[in-house]
Parts: sequence; C-alpha cells; structure tokens
Amino acid sequence: DLHSFPTRRSSDLYLAWRVEATAERVPKLEEIRQQVATAWKLRGARKLARKEAERLVAMVRAAGKPMAEVLTKEKGYNVIRSDPFSWYTVGPVPGGREMRIRLSQVYGVDGAGPAFMAAVFKLEEGQTGVAMNHAQTKCYVIGLAGREQSQGAMHQDFRGD
Repeated sequence: DLHSFPTRRSSDLYLAWRVEATAERVPKLEEIRQQVATAWKLRGARKLARKEAERLVAMVRAAGKPMAEVLTKEKGYNVIRSDPFSWYTVGPVPGGREMRIRLSQVYGVDGAGPAFMAAVFKLEEGQTGVAMNHAQTKCYVIGLAGREQSQGAMHQDFRGD
C-alpha cells in the first residue's frame, strides 16, 4: 500500500509504503519486563533528581550569593554559564532550505524543550529554579544572571512600537 500525506504547505509531500502489518495486541510482561523496569526506575530517578535540585535551589537562596559561587563548593556539580539566548530563534530546519521559527539551543543543556524555556523565562533576575530537559532525563538547577533588555523593552520590540 502506498499512501501520500500532504502537509500544511502544498509544496511538501511525504510518502509512506507499508511493508508489514501487525495486529494490535497487549504484550506479555515477560516480553517487556526490561522496558517496564527501566521506565519504572527512570520515573523514580526523575523524582530524586528534582528533589536534589530543589535542595540545591534552597541552599542557593539561603546563602544569598550567586548560584555559581554556592554550587561550585558542592562536590559533583558543574556550573555552566550559558551564552544569552531567546526562547525561539529563526533558523534552518534539518533537511530543509527555508528558515523557520524553532526553539533556541541553550549551551550546556541537553535538549531544552518548551517546559525548560518556560521555567527559565518565568525567573526574575537573580532567581534560581529547577527545569528538566525535554526528554526528562536530566534535571537542571537554573538561575537568571540577567537580561539584555527589560521585559517591557522586549514586548515593545515584539509589537514593533
């Protein structure tokens, strides 16, 4: 069976060719035991990572000092200062030639997603918080060192005032 799938833009067209059909079924636990155990462990690890990150945030807040100064004293943590970034950027999409709006990449963060960006951009200057990457495999203690422009100036630029 050959199927075509038009996209929002009439110039894009994707083709799919079914090579095998398998009936829907619920697998037996013996078949997926390892996958279930891995998912269960990852779920527990996320909770532990978030709890540890929240402990570190509380420690930074209590110290009243810059995050990098407080956390560099903690063993096993690497404090990275990213370059300035925006929530979205315009750039080429893999496999395409045209430019599209996409999430910005953040130096030092493995796969920042929409929830990560929301956590960062709700912070005020000097605040710290916790954010997970998009895959929820890494937990970050985040801090906002500063903004290049005030929120008001950014809104004016966006509106074109």
